[in-house]
Amino acid sequence: PAAEQTAEQAAGGRDNLNRLRAACGEDAKRHCKGVLPGGGRIIKCLREHEQELTAECRHAMDAHSSKP
Repeated sequence: PAAEQTAEQAAGGRDNLNRLRAACGEDAKRHCKGVLPGGGRIIKCLREHEQELTAECRHAMDAHSSKP
């Protein structure tokens, strides 16, 4: 079985992870309350709720998505 991604890998690096945590912390609490951290699950959840996120979080997610 493939190993789960770390949060850092799912975010595209430590800097991106820190940026996403800062911008999306409240959004994650609001929309992804029952989601267990790890394996990129919270980032996936945020993407599923993209239209409901704050502008700051959406911007951080867009910046993350544009990375190769």
